[in-house]
Amino acid sequence: MDRYKRYGVTYAIMKDVSCGVRVAEEQTSTGDWPNNADGDVMRRLVANGFDFSKPYDVDFQVDFEREIDGRAMHALKAQYPHARVEHIVLGPEDSPYIQVTVHSKLTYDFVIRMQDAITELVKPFGGWCDCWGVLHDPFEAERIIAPGELQNGATRH
Repeated sequence: MDRYKRYGVTYAIMKDVSCGVRVAEEQTSTGDWPNNADGDVMRRLVANGFDFSKPYDVDFQVDFEREIDGRAMHALKAQYPHARVEHIVLGPEDSPYIQVTVHSKLTYDFVIRMQDAITELVKPFGGWCDCWGVLHDPFEAERIIAPGELQNGATRH
């Protein structure tokens, strides 16, 4: 999980979902999200000031039972031509995976549908998608002014 902490920016991630309830309708408020790993991540994002009204790069991790089958990469690139599809190898002790990055507004329904669609696409090659993440800088939208600091960054004496 440490690989997702970069440059002081929080990477909200959900891993190893074995959730029971997956809803088909759009989830719009924090009270609507189910009590599962995906809903928990959405609630954490809200608590950290995530702006759901704008699009972000949302990463979906595709894992495999054995080594990555090149046909899975081809299928993902063909199915998602506007997505970034990358073969990721972090280190010798880590399992390689495929990362599919889609620029979209983040919603619970979007996450569930993408994980399901990606899993169906890569299942014939021994793959599945049950992990997603989004980079979120809670200070991006609004700069916090420290005591004694002016709006333009100058300090007050």
